[in-house]
Amino acid sequence: MDEKKCFIMFVIGCLIIFYGGFVLGGGSISDLFRGTEPVRQELDRAEEYQRQAEDRVRDIETTTGGVTGAIESGRKAVTDAQGTAGRIEADNGRAGTIIAECQQIIAAVRARGEVKAAAQ
Repeated sequence: MDEKKCFIMFVIGCLIIFYGGFVLGGGSISDLFRGTEPVRQELDRAEEYQRQAEDRVRDIETTTGGVTGAIESGRKAVTDAQGTAGRIEADNGRAGTIIAECQQIIAAVRARGEVKAAAQ
């Protein structure tokens, strides 16, 4: 009978330990049975954040493209302005030469007029 008592005491001890573990660890066990909904919600939120980040990256790429286009337009305008400035400088040089020639012609005409006036 000692063996039966020992066996019964062993089974009762095991049941008490199992019950105590179940009761004391019940918080974590109940989390296991809540389902996957909280994890799914976290994944959905992470996916939404990723989508928002991708949208921001696309917006930045679009803005960068616009800025690059504006820079290229600015470079072309500067190049055109430099060409125009060069042409204006050349035209001013030619105008100076023409003015000098006109002044020489006017001086020669005045000199002839003074000579004719003195001769009369």
